Amino acid sequence: FPSHDIFLMRYSLFLLMAGKTSFFMMLGGTFQYGLNTTYFISPVKKTIRLGDSGRNITAIKKRLFATGLYASTDTSVYFNQALEEAVIQFQQSHGLKPDGIVNKSTILEFNVSVKDRIQQIMLNMERCRWLPHLVSAKYLLVNIPQFKLYVYDENGLAFNSKVVVGKETNRTAIFNGLS
Repeated sequence: FPSHDIFLMRYSLFLLMAGKTSFFMMLGGTFQYGLNTTYFISPVKKTIRLGDSGRNITAIKKRLFATGLYASTDTSVYFNQALEEAVIQFQQSHGLKPDGIVNKSTILEFNVSVKDRIQQIMLNMERCRWLPHLVSAKYLLVNIPQFKLYVYDENGLAFNSKVVVGKETNRTAIFNGLS
């Protein structure tokens, strides 16, 4: 990340701590619900998708409404088109497969509290300090947890691809070639 991006992340966290709700909504709630609020959604054995019904769907709608992704005030037990679009946006912003289908991974992300999300952001900001300051407009970046390679040029993202990474017993080497 260029140093400007790190500044923006730190500034965003400052705004969060100062009570600016627009950034806070991206984290999963509004200040009226507090930092420890979690919209707990019960784990399911099967996926939930467009056309389904069930009590979890009301909880999902409330969770997405709190983040601003679901604009409707409908709290019925039916999975409608508006909910599917909100789920897709949520999945995209959390690095999940954006298919609009609520599965175990999506429910795990729904159940992360705002306090835990703030701690995650703070940890990632610290990790950003470890990254080298990029001096070139051309570089590649491997996101190990995401199993993805990103290649950047002067115009931004030029290419991305899946990659194979190591395991706990045979870790992926982390390095930079800017020395």
